[in-house]
Amino acid sequence: MSNARDKRSPLPHDDEPGRKRGRPTKDELDSLAAEESVSRVQTRLMLNRRPEIQYTRQQESSFYHDLMPWPETYEWSDEDEAAVAEEWQQSRIKEASRDLNTPQYNALFLLFKISLRLYRIVPTVLLSPVTGMGYKSVYFGSNEWIMSKKFCETLSKIMVHPCWDSDIDMLTLALRWAVICRLDSRLKWFVRLPPFSCPVIQKALGNIEGFEGTSLDTSYHEMHKAERERASGRGESLSILSDILYQLGEEASKEPTSPGEKPEYGTLFGRRVLPVTQWDLDVIVKVVNDMNFEPQWNYSVEDAVAAWKAAKRVEGTELPSRDRLSNIYRLSHESIFKWLRLFARQQTTVQRIGEVDDIGSSDALSGDNAPQQTAPSPPHQTRRRTAVDGSSDVRSGSGSEDAGPLQVHHRHDYEEEDSTTMCPEDYELSFHTRDEDGDHGMTDNLSGASFDSGDFPPQATNESDRLRPHGTMSTAVFPSSLPCLPNIRIAKSLATCEFREFAVRCRFDHS
Repeated sequence: MSNARDKRSPLPHDDEPGRKRGRPTKDELDSLAAEESVSRVQTRLMLNRRPEIQYTRQQESSFYHDLMPWPETYEWSDEDEAAVAEEWQQSRIKEASRDLNTPQYNALFLLFKISLRLYRIVPTVLLSPVTGMGYKSVYFGSNEWIMSKKFCETLSKIMVHPCWDSDIDMLTLALRWAVICRLDSRLKWFVRLPPFSCPVIQKALGNIEGFEGTSLDTSYHEMHKAERERASGRGESLSILSDILYQLGEEASKEPTSPGEKPEYGTLFGRRVLPVTQWDLDVIVKVVNDMNFEPQWNYSVEDAVAAWKAAKRVEGTELPSRDRLSNIYRLSHESIFKWLRLFARQQTTVQRIGEVDDIGSSDALSGDNAPQQTAPSPPHQTRRRTAVDGSSDVRSGSGSEDAGPLQVHHRHDYEEEDSTTMCPEDYELSFHTRDEDGDHGMTDNLSGASFDSGDFPPQATNESDRLRPHGTMSTAVFPSSLPCLPNIRIAKSLATCEFREFAVRCRFDHS
């Protein structure tokens, strides 16, 4: 019988380093990101601005539920709850996510912790119909429901880089833009991100919104590029965000081996989505690493994640704990199923109201006293994000601001395409968080989200002055994914059952 030792892997040669097992030591992490390096300093600033999340085991379910963009008031019955639970039980995700609480999924666990700490969003929601995006692995035999190790590692590196200022809207804009440029999508979709302060992005997206027809005759990248050239010709400065989007468009056009567009890639849970692939993340990594940022940001995404790990080693453990990852996966997907159920219900309501109003309008206009012109549409109020110093948020426009340390708001817009059909892929989302001052707990306040044809009310995030070193940063109206998403800005109309007024406002917004 052979000796058991003979079956083991051979020991390394004298001139080879031994294998490293387990977590890296503090010295090893410091060797990658020294304590006083620029990347460590920036990471500490990011962590100070985004305190740890806190909840008890009893609060876990409600905590993750409240991260979603629910309307202030909506009907939800025991039958609805049972239907969502049954959908989870029947889904393939349940089995796929059963054993996530193991070291095999360290990369996924790290992604969850980064996403929750910096952006207050769960990765499964970030890449879901709620945002008009979806995770897609283009490799044979891969798990379509669990993000791959490489995908998680790459997205984590991107998210911890300071160029996004921990702003979920900037991050989602870049993710969507990378996919759009890869596919050279000419679909005209309406998705309104909260207006950034960059006039170039604002004008480019305004041109798209005002385009006649459902398909553009030029690409998003070319429209954006043209606006940049006009701005430069007028002597105007360009924002960092515009620079990033421009480079994403340039890189996408250079790469001939990008994943093509396939029908099965563009749907998730029966909704159309922008399929985010490893290729899209790699393009974002290349663009960020090649950018000539100001000194405090001028380091790679690899340096950023090394600094993050080193800082977290010093800071210690935080929520969520590894043994809850499978449960968080379940909670987040049940929330997605609930969101889709509410959206589908609201979609049906809006369509019915539109049909009734159309009948009433045709009857009223058929007489001799028909009015010669329609009343102007009510003003569309938005809140423009203003650059702040990182300690407070500035908001303009109507609406109250809750005092809690965290607010998550999603806004979704849709456009009618050949009919009154609405699909959440075309809506636009804004997951905005505020800096937590003093209170390290999380009070999740939604100032009103609706599933109609509106969008979730924008909420101010911190747009650092560093985001605008060579131009004003814009908060743009950005087309989310495809041609028809829910606009969730009209929350209170639905919440108070003012359906007729709501339907009229929807038609004004999307006519």
